[in-house]
Parts: sequence; C-alpha cells; structure tokens
Amino acid sequence: MLATQLARTASLNANFFQDKKNVESYLFTQEQARHHDLDAVYQLAQNGLELLSVGSKHLKTLKSSLLTPSSRFTDRTMLSKEENAAIDEEVETLLFAISPFLMEQAASKVVEWLVRRFRVNEFNVDAVLTVFLPYHATAQFVKMVSILRVPDSSLWSFLNVHKKALTPVYRDSLVKEMLSNHFLANFIVNILEKHVQAKQEHRAVINFALSTNVQYIALVVPDRVHISPLLLSFTQAMTKSRSIDVVSASILLLGHLSSRVALSKDVLESILTSLTSLKVAIDPKTLISGISLILQRQNSLSRLPDPLFDAILRLLDTGNSIEPYVLFLTSLGFLSPLCATLCSKIEAEPSTDILLALTTSEHLSREGTQILCSTVIQAAVKGPSPVTVLLRPVLSRMYQLFPEELRSAAVKIQKDEGIIQTEEIEALLSSLLQPMGTPISQALQDELVLASSSDPFLRAQGIQSILGKDIDELTDDEENTARERTKDLLLSLFSESESSVLETLYSSPTKISQILGVESILERLEIILAKSHVDIPFDVFTRHAQFLLDLEPDNAANLSRIDLIIGQQLLVTKANFKRATFVRRQLQSTRPGILDNGLLAGVRNLFDAHWESIKGNTEGMSAFNEKLIHLLAGAAFDLLRSG
Repeated sequence: MLATQLARTASLNANFFQDKKNVESYLFTQEQARHHDLDAVYQLAQNGLELLSVGSKHLKTLKSSLLTPSSRFTDRTMLSKEENAAIDEEVETLLFAISPFLMEQAASKVVEWLVRRFRVNEFNVDAVLTVFLPYHATAQFVKMVSILRVPDSSLWSFLNVHKKALTPVYRDSLVKEMLSNHFLANFIVNILEKHVQAKQEHRAVINFALSTNVQYIALVVPDRVHISPLLLSFTQAMTKSRSIDVVSASILLLGHLSSRVALSKDVLESILTSLTSLKVAIDPKTLISGISLILQRQNSLSRLPDPLFDAILRLLDTGNSIEPYVLFLTSLGFLSPLCATLCSKIEAEPSTDILLALTTSEHLSREGTQILCSTVIQAAVKGPSPVTVLLRPVLSRMYQLFPEELRSAAVKIQKDEGIIQTEEIEALLSSLLQPMGTPISQALQDELVLASSSDPFLRAQGIQSILGKDIDELTDDEENTARERTKDLLLSLFSESESSVLETLYSSPTKISQILGVESILERLEIILAKSHVDIPFDVFTRHAQFLLDLEPDNAANLSRIDLIIGQQLLVTKANFKRATFVRRQLQSTRPGILDNGLLAGVRNLFDAHWESIKGNTEGMSAFNEKLIHLLAGAAFDLLRSG
C-alpha cells in the first residue's frame, strides 16, 4: 500500500522535481511554470471549468474523469494501451467541449492541465489541432504549436518551422500545405464534420471551414480523388448538424464545389435529396438559393428528384409569394430541370402558377427564355392531351411575350423530330391564336397561322393580309374575339427579330395605330428599345426607331411620351453611339419639327454645339447626356406647369 502511494507521488511530481528547466506549459512561460506544481495546475483547471460552466450548459453537466481528484495521480507512461485509448476519448470529448472558448483565459487553464498531466501535446496532437486550427492566426495557436511534439514523418511536420519561429499559420500557407498533401487536406476538410459529430459547432470553426475550404476548392485539381472526400464531408456535416449556420455553410461549400466539377446525375440527386431530410428547418430562401448555387454549372440533371420537387411545391403552395425566389429559380442550371419537372407534373396545383411566374419574371435571361420555351413546347407536343390543355395558358403567355423565341424553339424541335412533330407543332402554335371553344372565320384563321409561321416570308405575308383588313369594323361578339386575338398577335410581333418582317408590320403606321392604339404601341416599344445593342441588331433597331418617329400621337400625353422615348435613344455611350447617331439624323432629316416643340425643344442647339466632338470621348458623352437630361427635365416641368 505504501509502495503504491510512493509511486503515485513520484509519478505526480517527477517532471516538476527532475527537470525544471524543460517544463512544457501552455499557459505559462517556462520560468513561470517552474513555480506551479501539478496540484496548483489542477486547482487552476477546476477554477477554469467552473468559470466556463457559467455560460455553457454542456460544460455544466459534463462529467470528465480527467478533472476528478484521482486524475492527479494518472501517469500515461504507466498505463496499458487500452487505458490510454480510453483517456484519448476523454481528451477529445473535453477538448471539443471547451473548443468554443479557447480564446478565453478560463479555457487556457483547462488546456494547461491537459498538457501538464496528460501530455496531450505529445499523445493527442491530432485532437489538439482539430480544435486549435480554427484559431490558426492567433497567439493561442502559436503557443500550442510551440509545445507540440511533431515527428518529421507526421502530417504536421510543416508546423515545426512555425514552432521554431513562433509564428502563426496564415490561411494561404495552410491551403498550400493542403494542396501538397492529400491526407492533410482530408483531415482539415473533416474538421467541421468532427465538430458536428461532437455537437460542438461554433462560429470560429464554421468561419474556418468556409474560408479555408473555399480557397482550397478554387485551387485543387478537380478530380475524383480530391473531390469525393469533400462531397462526403460537406454532405455529412449538412445532414447531421442541428446548427442552421453549419447547414448554410455546407450548402455554400457544396455550391462552390459544384462550380468546379461536373457532378454525375446520381451524385446530384443524392445531394439535392439530402436537402429534404435536414435535422434543422432552414429559411425557404436559403433552400432555394442553395439549390440554385449547387446547380449553377451542372447539366447532367434532366429533372429534379421527386422529394425535392415536392418540398418546393409545399413551400410555394403555403401562401408564400414566389417573387422572393424567382431570381434563383430562373438561374439556368436550376431552370432547366425545374421546368421539365413542372411540365411533367403540371396537374399539381401550383405548377401552372410557377411556370407563369417564371415566364413573366424580369430576371429571365434570353437563354432562360429559350430553355423555358423549348421545355414547355416539347412537353405540350409529346405529352398526353390533358398535359397539353394544362400547358396552354403558359404557351399563350409565352406567345404574347416572346413569340420569336417560341418559334425558334419550335423550329429546333421540327429539325430534331421530323415531319410528324412538325405537323403537331404547327397545329399547337395555330391553336394559341384562338381561344378554346371560340370559332373564328377560316380566312382570318389562315392569316393568323401565316403570321405566326416560323418562316419569316410567310409571317410577312400573314401580316400584310391582316393589315389589309378593316379589323375595327368587326362588330359582333364572335368577331370582336377574333379582333382581340389579332391585336395580341400583332403586338407580339413587335418583338420580331427579322428586319424584313418588321418592315411589313410598320409599313402603315396610321393603320396599325388604329388597330392597336398608340398607348399599347408605346408600352411595347418602351420595353423593346430599353434593351441593349447586344440584344437588338442595328437593322432591327432602325425599324423600331423609324416607326416611332413616324407615329402620330392621338393626344398630348402620348406626344410627350414619344418625345421622352426618343430622348432616351439620344443618350450616348460608346456602345450605342451608332444607334443614337441614326436617331439624330432621322430627326433632323424627316421630323425636324419635333426638335422645335415639346420635350425635345432645344435639342437641336445641343446637337450643333456638342455632337461632332463627343464621338469616342467618354467624358464628352457624359457631359452631353447630363445636359440632355437637364433639358428634358426642364421641358417636362414647364409642360406640367403650363398644363
């Protein structure tokens, strides 16, 4: 009995009495450490744990054998392999528990005890670095590295340089080491998941995982060896954590990863399906934006997984407005599989509403419009009759908003599918011009079909025939319906991309004004002329601009509106200087009177004083634009005051 007590005492204070010059300490300098024996350090650890427990329910209930009175007599060099393994587990548990507080003095007292009594800086290097690496640029990390015992063969041998120099490890250096050592990279990538498993997610480790992994993903070779561990780790962290911050960070990391590598259909479906089985409820916008981020550069997915699609429908069918999510839903990677799934499940109540919202969204790009048109028209042609009927309102809206894109999609399908599909598509497009159950005359029907043809020559023929009719003289209900359909078609043709078709459409400004009304025409032209020079070829722009100049307003308000649209076309940049020059020349040669009255009164003097000197001169263009805007605003104010 006495021998055992003497052995414990000898083990307890062996380092303290035998080698005071080389005491390894986290909390103290070597000089200070020599004046604190293990009993004193134990009391410090107890005090530190008590202080930490005030702000942590987990630490308040934590029962660790490493902080019991009997632990003061533990000497790891005298324990069996199994006993040391048990201590390793206890060390990891305690380190994770205090990891959110490592920057606090109280936590440093607990770490000091683990270093002095259990030699974690020697026996538990991996566990120590798992919790300390999120603080890699701090003095606490530098101090810990200075006492680590790292063999040259270790993953962590690069730290010996920092140990000697007493310098922090900055993120660039850490990522560089990750790129040169695949095993080290896997360890660091898994740090967040390990904290999730320990249920000790905190801000420092989340920020560390985000910043380090984003930089690593951007630089690593995107092959299977490097990407697979990342996918697994991020997905595991996302699905196992109850922290909304960890889930959001994991989604963001998966998005960055998917931007670097093309993922297989199975992998994408697995990731997206896992979003429906999270352990924490996330904000709907976070979910939708996350899906958009993950799919942004992927094209292997033809449809969304059913569990995910059902979750999206539930989200948008609970009274929530679709508007906050449209920006993400219309991103190209998301839009394609979403539209295909909506079309295949069009019978689900919100599906039609979602498609209509996408169709009318201001966020829908030109390429997105093409995807939408192609997907919907294919589903309508290839699907059973009930699907075609349910998709008809969507196709009709598309035909009104972007008929050219719809015709282009139809032409592509015709080329791909052959004559059978061609006949079905022509019949479908033709039916869009006629309300269901409303008959119209065969002659007018033929002209409407011609005007909606995919052939520009036939479209021009159809327009010419329609403009040759006295549409406004139709009076009975049946013909009034036909007249409205004709107006819808003619308005849709303002978006025409073929200059020759526009030439026919705009051949009689007076007649088309009588049919459509000046106000409707101006609304459409405002939208079209606001597009950039990239979206509208110059020859098409000149057709629109000349028609605007030839248009006769029916009241003072529309006169001012025409002047304002013309004035907007005179604002110059290097990109649209050619467009503005055309408008100026046409104004001066064909409609000089516009420059003497209304909002544009005085613009002639502005042309004479500045136009020749501003070509290629960015500062000159800016000065001209400022004066033009000032002139238009002043004229508008005068008109309001006089009116």
